[in-house]
Amino acid sequence: EFLVLVSFTCSWLFAFTTILFGLFALRSVWWCRMGLWACAFLYASNKLVVYIFLMAKVHLVTCPKVPHIKDPVLRRNALLLLPYGVILVAMLLWEVSDIRGEHCYIGLKRASSIPLLCYDTLFSMYMTVLFLMPLLKHKDKEGEDSALVMRTLRRNLVAATVSTSVSFANILSLALFYHGIKNHTCWSCCMVDVLINS
Repeated sequence: EFLVLVSFTCSWLFAFTTILFGLFALRSVWWCRMGLWACAFLYASNKLVVYIFLMAKVHLVTCPKVPHIKDPVLRRNALLLLPYGVILVAMLLWEVSDIRGEHCYIGLKRASSIPLLCYDTLFSMYMTVLFLMPLLKHKDKEGEDSALVMRTLRRNLVAATVSTSVSFANILSLALFYHGIKNHTCWSCCMVDVLINS
């Protein structure tokens, strides 16, 4: 429940910041760059909360009686978050933020968008598989529990497919338009991604 609350808070913070920087982005290149950095930081923070939420779900179905700190699967998955810190730094280093004509253009260069695309897609798929595998072992049992497990399987598979597809499309657009896109378009795409994944 705490992670869900944090995720919604990050989403609303993202939306508020979008409006704030959208109003001031054309004032200077500094505002344009700060808007991009705020977008990258808040997007990455929200993604991190989603990853931790996925790891918590995996813990619930693999080792629910083991304390979090002693769960070997959770510890291994936590180590998989370390490369994400490198990707966040890359997002801040290899970015596009400048004013062309009357518009602020922001985005990520391919050196940061492609690693982000690969990491996000692979990590989300890996967490989904880790979550669904224990449930698949119980689906053949008879009774109400089996029906509940099947509903949980279907619901989580659909949710994972939708959220991973939306993130993939959003980050792929950043990789394709690596010279930058108008700030309000970039913020809108990222906001849809963040809201769907929350």
